[in-house]
Amino acid sequence: MPSLQIQLQIESRHCQDHNCEYMNIELIKEALAQHPAGKQDIVIQQQYGFGVFNTLGDLTNILLPLAFSIAGMMIVFYFLIAAFEMITSQGDKAHIVSARAKIYHALIGIILLLLLYLVVRFILFDVLKLTSFNFI
Repeated sequence: MPSLQIQLQIESRHCQDHNCEYMNIELIKEALAQHPAGKQDIVIQQQYGFGVFNTLGDLTNILLPLAFSIAGMMIVFYFLIAAFEMITSQGDKAHIVSARAKIYHALIGIILLLLLYLVVRFILFDVLKLTSFNFI
């Protein structure tokens, strides 16, 4: 059986000759798994001056939960402002319409935040098969 590198070259040549839209995914995954860089973390601390973060994964582990928490708090705060405006409207149609629009916007924000969370979880854990992230 030819080596993995030869198989990749044959597959690449075949795709160039026949205008393939994609190569054999399993062959690429196997090549990436055998590559030495695929088995180690890439240290970014010395090259790019990230301070206490050794890898991009460490930085992402801090930033993603923080970003989702801040976005969630902003949505709740916006919802509370809308509720306060609704309570203090005293029957004024313009204030009620404005408060109702803010409540709708807050609900849409919650839905979008949940969808974004699910997409990030799906991409990180199911597609990329990353297990070292401590994401929520």
